[in-house]
Amino acid sequence: MDQVKKDELVNALVSAAIPSIENFFRNHSDEKFFGFAVEILAEEGYFHVGACSEESFQSTIDSYSKLGESMEDIMGDEIRWNNQEWQYFDLNYDCNIWQEKWQFMLETLNKYKEYMGSLTDSEWNLAQRDFSALFQSAGEEAYRQIIDSGVLNGVTKTHDFRTWVFEHHDVF
Repeated sequence: MDQVKKDELVNALVSAAIPSIENFFRNHSDEKFFGFAVEILAEEGYFHVGACSEESFQSTIDSYSKLGESMEDIMGDEIRWNNQEWQYFDLNYDCNIWQEKWQFMLETLNKYKEYMGSLTDSEWNLAQRDFSALFQSAGEEAYRQIIDSGVLNGVTKTHDFRTWVFEHHDVF
């Protein structure tokens, strides 16, 4: 079975992500955002789009403050800039638009994963390595296209607003 082509995967990611992101920011237009991140878990084919606002992060500040964490630590890389601490960690998966637009590619990827399950161990290892490399590369390209699309232009942002993309295993 042939692996999905990178350009098809990029197009599917971008086509599903942009309207989901537009919908999210339309529904959260009264918030001020400090971060937008895409976390790729390539081996599983996951593409988590996350965002965090000052307003949504307040509960995290309150929670860590009660545990005795300093504001310096809370506002640092380990907490504030850790997308897994964000309330809107996977805003795309919580969106019907994403579910509808991503469904065909998800089914295609699941068929390929099913096919991979029939391979010998050595064949599976090679196929998994190739799939992970493809998905990471496609995810990074999709991120660039999402950013270049201007979808974040109308978002209210903090002075230190950041965007980034990363592969899960490179960080965690």
